[in-house]
Amino acid sequence: MPELELQKDIGQPLLQTEGEFSVTPEAIAKICHTDAAHKDDSNEAAPERILSSKLILEEFGGYEGIANALKTNLLTGHSGTKEEIAKRTDFFGKNAFPPPNIKSIWTLIMENFEDPINNILLGAAIVSIAIGLF
Repeated sequence: MPELELQKDIGQPLLQTEGEFSVTPEAIAKICHTDAAHKDDSNEAAPERILSSKLILEEFGGYEGIANALKTNLLTGHSGTKEEIAKRTDFFGKNAFPPPNIKSIWTLIMENFEDPINNILLGAAIVSIAIGLF
């Protein structure tokens, strides 16, 4: 398998100089992807494969480079003070998924009547009950 070339998006730099941290949340998302190699869909005409380990080594200078960009320590992490956590949350966002949209039982029942076959069966059931009662 030939080695893949790593290219970063011209419009979004991975490292930045302004702000508290010198790395963008998008860059962290790319290197923290669950696959060892993932597809970058930012260029829809020619999507490319990016190796996360190659991104870590070449763009950030290894794990030490990522730790320096995130202003943290590899052994102890960040300080954990409320101010530090508030800064990180403001910059990177919350580390949580939005709650799923759970449908109510009434919504699930009413979705069944969107299908015309179910409406025909309901009509047949009503006719059958009426004939059985009379």
